[in-house]
Amino acid sequence: HSIAPDADVVFFVDGYAGVAPSALTRLADRLRESHVALAASAVPSVGRSASLMREHMLIEPQIHGSLYALRGDTVTALRQAAFRMPIGMYRVDGLLSSVVALGLAPESSQWSYERLAIAPDATWSRRPDALTSRRGVRTHLRRLVCQAFGVLESQAFRELLVVMKVPLAGLPSTDRQMVTDWMRQHTARAVATIARHPLALLELARLSRSDWGSEGAAPQLIASTGVHPTPGSVERG
Repeated sequence: HSIAPDADVVFFVDGYAGVAPSALTRLADRLRESHVALAASAVPSVGRSASLMREHMLIEPQIHGSLYALRGDTVTALRQAAFRMPIGMYRVDGLLSSVVALGLAPESSQWSYERLAIAPDATWSRRPDALTSRRGVRTHLRRLVCQAFGVLESQAFRELLVVMKVPLAGLPSTDRQMVTDWMRQHTARAVATIARHPLALLELARLSRSDWGSEGAAPQLIASTGVHPTPGSVERG
């Protein structure tokens, strides 16, 4: 809300992603080619499940959090709708995909994949987890725990947006509140999900004893180049 620049296209890049040459241009081009897309996503090219995920994204478009772009107008509309990610979320790309597919207005719009563009020639690389080191093993295990907990998150926000059609300003302020509220209301489904993804229990336990996810943990801008890309120079920016 306070740090995104005014721009025709706003790019989002995960900290571990090495953006491929021309990827930002490809994302911007996909948005220019579409009259209805509010967001464009790159596709994965590394990892055991990359090819399968790529195929799935082309059939059922979704944002991949490692590298994607939003129209500047989309960012403005999200601000005006008072949309904020529940603090502490892991599955932020899934939530944003749902918000975009619902036209930024779940209370009044129907789901449309046309609002999500995929740039199949835009991708990124990342260094694989080094399972030969203690740190690498910890990082890998942490990712598995978060992915398991992300299944609970996905069910919680889909209930809010697709079933209950809650306006964006009405989303819970924290991930902990969103998931625990859903679990109380849908206990049987929650138990069945945890039975399939037992590692989610570790994240539930962590949230219950941690201050992370409190409203005081909002993101802050810690550095800025002061440079805003101009049309035709997105790769240099």
